[in-house]
Amino acid sequence: MNSVLWNAYQRALLLLPPDFRHRYAEQMLQSAQDADADHRRRLVFACFLFQDLASTTLREHTRMFTKLISRRPFFYQALCLSAVAFFLALGGYILMQQTIRRAANQPQRQMADDAVRLYTVADHLAVATPQIDLAHSLEPFIIVYDESGKVISSEAALNGIVPAPPPGVFANARKWGANELTWQPRKDVRLAMVLRHFSGVHQSGFVLVGRSLATAEQGELIARWTALLGWLGIVCQLTISATIFSRMQRGRPAASA
Repeated sequence: MNSVLWNAYQRALLLLPPDFRHRYAEQMLQSAQDADADHRRRLVFACFLFQDLASTTLREHTRMFTKLISRRPFFYQALCLSAVAFFLALGGYILMQQTIRRAANQPQRQMADDAVRLYTVADHLAVATPQIDLAHSLEPFIIVYDESGKVISSEAALNGIVPAPPPGVFANARKWGANELTWQPRKDVRLAMVLRHFSGVHQSGFVLVGRSLATAEQGELIARWTALLGWLGIVCQLTISATIFSRMQRGRPAASA
């Protein structure tokens, strides 16, 4: 084995638990050097050597952790309960985040359905003037596009320009009749968007109804901090309880004596 691999092997020995490393590191190095001198296929030997080191490291760390658990069972129980609480908090946050995000699509769904019913039977489309600033307003807005994605009418604009979603968004709405997603026309502007395809006697196209996600993002931030602080509070209580019970357990033999 070349010097690079030997240096890597020596550094890898640092991954072993300290007590085991101090006792057996030199012996492991000497045994590896002796075996390397008698082995012809150096690459195969190197793979076997590092594989054996990895399994030894895992086994000894498991044994060390088992000893630690046997000495402090209350801390082990607190650790397990903390892990369970973490996943419960994470699941609670995901549930709240999804609920908040789905609620952000209202009233866009209703407005889009009403607009589709109107445009399906109308002989012409009313042209609206952009009055809503997408960068600041929380008000829902409607934008109407033709089949090619060209703007026909819009109640909102961004920097004086009516934005349009990517062509794939229109294609998906045309295929399935509807498309609901988060739209980010600018880095600092995120919108909850509902897109409906309509096809009437006189015209066809797309109705886009959107609203800023600023309020929903604030709710998600509150949910995130609530889950995190709740989990940290549980961890603190479990740690304090484990410390108290551990001290009580150590004090029992002395009291009985």
